[in-house]
Formats: sequence, structure tokens, C-alpha cells
Amino acid sequence: MVVERSRPLLASWTAAALMVLAGWGAAPVSSGNEDPAAPYAEIESIELHREGTVVFLSVVSTGELRWTARAEQRALTLYLDDSLPGPDVSDLLVEEGVVAAVKVRSERGADRPRTTLTVVTRQQADHQVKSWGRVLQVRLRPVEARAPRPTPAPAPVTPPPAAADPAAPRVGTGVATGSEEDAIGVGDLLQVEVFGLDELGREVRVLRDGTISLPLLGNLPVNGLTVQQAERRIAQMLSDRKLVNDPQVYVVVKEHVSRSVRVQGAVRRPGVYEIGGRKTLLEIIGDAGGLEQQTGTMIFILRRSGSGPEERIEINAEQLIEQGDVSLNIPLEPGDIVSVPHQKRHYVYVNGAVKSPGQVEFLSSEGITVLQAITAAGGLTERANAGNIHVIRKLPDGSQERIEIHLKKIKKGKEIDLPLEKNDVVVVGEWFF
Repeated sequence: MVVERSRPLLASWTAAALMVLAGWGAAPVSSGNEDPAAPYAEIESIELHREGTVVFLSVVSTGELRWTARAEQRALTLYLDDSLPGPDVSDLLVEEGVVAAVKVRSERGADRPRTTLTVVTRQQADHQVKSWGRVLQVRLRPVEARAPRPTPAPAPVTPPPAAADPAAPRVGTGVATGSEEDAIGVGDLLQVEVFGLDELGREVRVLRDGTISLPLLGNLPVNGLTVQQAERRIAQMLSDRKLVNDPQVYVVVKEHVSRSVRVQGAVRRPGVYEIGGRKTLLEIIGDAGGLEQQTGTMIFILRRSGSGPEERIEINAEQLIEQGDVSLNIPLEPGDIVSVPHQKRHYVYVNGAVKSPGQVEFLSSEGITVLQAITAAGGLTERANAGNIHVIRKLPDGSQERIEIHLKKIKKGKEIDLPLEKNDVVVVGEWFF
């Protein structure tokens, strides 16, 4: 079965499995496992997916694959020893992209079976083959997509505005000449591989100053570059320092932190979420699984613009979600932190002439008043003195405040029903005759 996918299959880069096949009439390269007694594996699926101009071909089998490969003009042939295609695996014709077709052929020889895959491309392409376990993957990139950087012409006496360096961000903006949404940013995790220089292949995090650190090269500025521009910049430095002839550099963004927001608090799936394009507050809450049942009345967005102070944006959750106030559904920016506070449980205490004295619970978003607390405690007893009710409240400095309550006036609407604070104590006096 052949499956089209829109996102690449990301896997760990294994130096022993890294093999670039380029040029015309290249000699076959073996995977190194030549045990003739090994049982044959069945090819379960062949999958194609694209990322820009790059095409990935992934072959999945029931066992570890032993392979050799040969590149000739616009064809790459893979010989998979001790393997046969499954019943759902067949030839593939592709209507667009660098790959035109994938041809599958099986050979049942006297000694052992073999599957041959021929990848036909529409133009000459660089090839990279790697394998791990039951998966073999081929990466193909058109040669034109990796054309060298043009050499700038000498400046005239009165120079016109200079064209931008294709591997540098625009001056004063920090935005790459490519799509801003595809640009590498601070905090992103990159996988860097250089064919022929295994010690340079590693995962690196983009530091606060916008650089990554690579052995032999030191710190390289990559903030604002696209993946292709970063590859060209690394390749140019390797070439300038005469470390590699015709360097083949591959960069993959494994974590796009710079294009993400963090959602925390009372959501079902808190975490970090990418915002490749424009995303609003409601959309990111939906990505996080929605709000939990017990949330506070406010949603807070913490935002830092450049080197300025952190901004705190307050959103009324009830107006946004229940009343549908679209003006509160603001677009988010990379680096935002969306904080949804949990609804806290607080307690007050009712003592004296009530039917169920003790602790009364209330939610922070709802609050509770004196009359509500007394009602929750079962109401007044027959011996209760409604004219002798007071609230004891502890102040921040440790002292206590005594607040007299006129319950009859509250019931008649002549006085407000005092809102209580957590840990308040309501005392209801009794008649003693």
C-alpha cells in the first residue's frame, strides 16, 4: 500500500546508516550485513511524502533490511536482499515533484529472494539513504535546489541598494528572506548532519543570541534563517575553511519552539503548541483539549515583546466562551504563555446557633456571602439571636477585624449581604433565657 503524507517521517540520524549517493554511475554501497542464512523480510509499505522541494521515500518491512544502492543519471536503484514485497505493495506513479515513479520488482532466486526498487526522478537529484531497524529511508533533493550562492558583482562608484544575502536575515528585522513562518528562531532544536564529517552531526539548540554551536565551526548565527539558508551557511563555512570538499549539509527542525506558545493550567492537555500561521486564543485552547470544568473567571496571556517588560493580558473567560464575545478572541504571538487558572476551593467557618456549624466550602470564581454561608450551615436555630451576628476576619498584618452583621436588614434589602473572604469566621449568637 502506498500512502501520501504531508509531513516527513522524523527519525534519529544514525551515522553508521548515513550514506549519500550522488553523481552518475556511482558504485554500489552495501549495508554490510551479508548473512546468507538470514530469513527473508516482507516489504509492508512504501510511503512518499514531501517537504518543500525535498521528497522522502520510506520503506517499512517485517525485519531488518540489507541493502545496496546505485545511482545512475535520473534513477536510483535499491537492492533489498532477503526480502519480498507484500501483496499490497505495487508500482507508484507521481504526478508532481522531483519523483516521477517508483518501480517494484521481486526476484525469487535459488539462493535467496531480493526486491529491487527503482526511483525515477524528473531531474538530477542528490540522494541520501539511511536505515534503522525495519525502516529504510531515501531523501531526494533536486540539484537546482542546492545551487551555490551567486558571487556579487563589484560595486560601482555610486552603488545602488545592495541585494540581500540569500543566507542572511533582513537588516533590522530578524526575518529571513524566505517565509517568516519557516524561519529558525531562538529555542528551536535542530538536527544537523554533514556527509563525510560524522563528528559534526548532532542535535543543537538555538541559543538566546540566535546562534548554534558546532565543533570545528564554533558559534554560527542562524536566527531568522530558513532551513535551506542555514544549510548553505554551514556548507559555505565548511568550504571556506577547507574542511570538506563540496559539503552536503542537512538541517531538520525537530522542535519549532520559536513558533509556539505554552498553554498551562486548567486545560485538558497543557503543553507547548506550534502556531505555524495565525492562531487565536480559542483555537489554541481547542488544541489543548478545551477547558476543564472548574476554571477561574479569567484567562491570562503573558507576552514579552523584544527586550521590553512582560505584558499581562486579561481575558474574561465567561464573556469569551459562554457569551461568544469575539473581540476577546485575540490572535496569539510566538512565545506567548496562556495561563488558565484552576478554580480554587476556599473555606469559611460558621459557629454558634446554626443547625450544622462547621466548615463551608465555596469556589473562588463564585464567592460566598454571610447569608449564603448561614444557609449552607443549615440556617438559624430556634435559639439564634439574629441581632448578634458578627464576622471575624484575619488581616494581613496578623490582627483581627470584627464586622457586625444586621441579618434582618440584609433580608429586607436595607444593607448589602457582606461578601466573605477565605477563612472568615461567622459567629451567630444565642438567646440565654
